[in-house]
Amino acid sequence: MLYIVCNRYFLSDRILDPLCTREGIRILHAEPSHHDGSALWKWLVMAEAITPFRIISRRYYPSSYYNKLSQIGPQDRVLLFDTWSMPDFLCTVKSLPTSQVRLWLWNPIAMMGHSELRRKLFAHLMRHYTCEVSTFDRKDAAEYGFRFREQVYYRPEASKQGSTLEETNDTTTKKQTPLLFFVGQDKGRLPALMALARTATKSGFATDFHILPDRSGRNYSSEEQGMLTDVRLDYDETLNRIRRSYALVELLQKGQHGCTVRALEALFFRKKLITDNPTVTEEAFYHPDNIYLIRPDGTEKEERSLATFLQIPFHPIPEEILQRYDITHWIDHFL
Repeated sequence: MLYIVCNRYFLSDRILDPLCTREGIRILHAEPSHHDGSALWKWLVMAEAITPFRIISRRYYPSSYYNKLSQIGPQDRVLLFDTWSMPDFLCTVKSLPTSQVRLWLWNPIAMMGHSELRRKLFAHLMRHYTCEVSTFDRKDAAEYGFRFREQVYYRPEASKQGSTLEETNDTTTKKQTPLLFFVGQDKGRLPALMALARTATKSGFATDFHILPDRSGRNYSSEEQGMLTDVRLDYDETLNRIRRSYALVELLQKGQHGCTVRALEALFFRKKLITDNPTVTEEAFYHPDNIYLIRPDGTEKEERSLATFLQIPFHPIPEEILQRYDITHWIDHFL
């Protein structure tokens, strides 16, 4: 039996859903932890990290969670589907009754610690307590000795629905139809998104940029405020807007590397992708007809114009490549 242990999160729930009825796989969800974030607690976490003893493991989660983990047998395999923090990881992995544990990292190491020393310690612990650590980030794989695996998504029904410029933006609905879609928090990307919106407008294309303001209390100009919204989109509405769009826009946050979920949304929904992520060219699904590279400031990077790119028909991606990123095939490595 393969047990997939994961936190409750809307996107992982959506991606793992096709596996819920698959024979030989069970999904266990972690429960809210008891930690209080005090200085004493942080010292206890560090003691747990550098000693073989279980100092906080049995106090970190509710007993009901440990009861779930006790269902796992010594011959069973476990896939930890991402980890949010060092305590999350340690207090789960030290409670597992099997040594056949693999870890899939869904975030770069840079997002798991403020100091290089802490990141290296975390990476060491992940390698020590598991038989394999996998990541979609080639940079982390090379630097920390992890195994590279493709980013993962699920196969939505809409993945078989193609889109062409004529289908999504005919001459009668051009002004009403959003063609370029972005959703996310500002996080320093607003100037680049405004520059890209100006380029799109000059080229005759509409935009649907759903940008949330930063929580830092930054003062926005009146022009910037016109690009922002306080209304959050749930994931179903995000998918609806993806379906209605022709191209998705991706601007990386600081510290991001490797293939993103946004790129896979474009792949499986057969949408074009406009991105400042240079590593996307290393992915098996990359095709210049489908993906356009921009600079981090939102300006055009390629010799061809954005308008020229958007006029090119979408290039179908072979099924054998799609399967490498599809959860129903991706999971076979861990079985």
